[in-house]
Amino acid sequence: DGWTNTLGAHRKAYTYEGLDSIILFSDGAPTNPNLGTFDAEVARSIYTLCSEHADIPINTVGLGNYFDPDLATFLRTVARLTGGTFRGR
Repeated sequence: DGWTNTLGAHRKAYTYEGLDSIILFSDGAPTNPNLGTFDAEVARSIYTLCSEHADIPINTVGLGNYFDPDLATFLRTVARLTGGTFRGR
């Protein structure tokens, strides 16, 4: 139904041995799976996780409506926290 477990994906990615970078493609900001709306709490959890692994750059790519303020802020923040870059396509 358009919901992606971005927090779970980050947690899983960080389990890979030898991980040196991540590319995150997304067409939406983290959402509450029950409401389908932006979930600032989930975004903060992702920011915390990214900060704990700040030595692994995450390059983010916004797909679709990446001008959406929640999505743009989320992707730019993840990239900034990890030394990655943001691109919109």
